[in-house]
Amino acid sequence: MSTSSDLRDVAHLLVAIASECSAIGGEISQLGDLISESAAVADPGLIRLQSFDRITQNAHAQAGLIAHIVRVLLAGQAPDTNDLIRAIENMPLPEVRARLKHALGRRVEHVEATEDEIWTASLHATAGHA
Repeated sequence: MSTSSDLRDVAHLLVAIASECSAIGGEISQLGDLISESAAVADPGLIRLQSFDRITQNAHAQAGLIAHIVRVLLAGQAPDTNDLIRAIENMPLPEVRARLKHALGRRVEHVEATEDEIWTASLHATAGHA
């Protein structure tokens, strides 16, 4: 059985992870800006550089979701699935929203596979979705 001290420790760890996600997003954005500035404007590869923006948005959205869960836990509440779904709905990328809703057992039209199938399989086994 976990104690309130354990819960605080986990909450602090989640806050640190959220902060790291946000920092990664910032670094990716800076890298994208640097590459964009050095690329020729006529380069058709510039459209692919928008991937940096998407990755940045995803990192910040993940950090925000983690922070939301931490606030709920620190308030002494159990995360409510409907509340989590509402928080996920605020995320900017539809494919990320779909994957996260799917992880909560919600039916979605299409779930784009993640790059790390081992991680995905591990999450589903842990959540009893295997």
